[in-house]
Amino acid sequence: IFEDLLDKKGEIWDTCRTKAAARMMELSRYFEGDRTLRSVERNEGLMKWFASMAVEIESLSCENEEHFTVTGRRIQLCIQALKEIEEFDAVDRDMQVKAVLKEARALLLQMVRAVSIKDDVVVIVHSISDMTYATDAICHLIPVIQRR
Repeated sequence: IFEDLLDKKGEIWDTCRTKAAARMMELSRYFEGDRTLRSVERNEGLMKWFASMAVEIESLSCENEEHFTVTGRRIQLCIQALKEIEEFDAVDRDMQVKAVLKEARALLLQMVRAVSIKDDVVVIVHSISDMTYATDAICHLIPVIQRR
């Protein structure tokens, strides 16, 4: 399972990053006020903020293994920023916007999980499973050894 995740890590990362950035652009366009079924007051500040958040999300990279910690921290900051923007009145009273923000946070959280999958985890899981097998084998052999 972990090996499959490790193989698909880049694909998972790219998919989540693209979707999260797209959600931010949707919100940016939403606050233009002229592309929705119901009238939404145009809000330049929110338009720019969501557009810049989309750019920030698109700039995240998991290519360089040395910076996984930094990338994870940047994603956590993005998640925190999305939680904080939800407190703005124009965002807080709109359930559609809150749903899109929740989806974007979930995608960013998947990105954090994907970036934390490393080769070391596979080695550790194999070691633990080997130890579990050995412990089980020893437990079955103890009565045989004690009888001798």
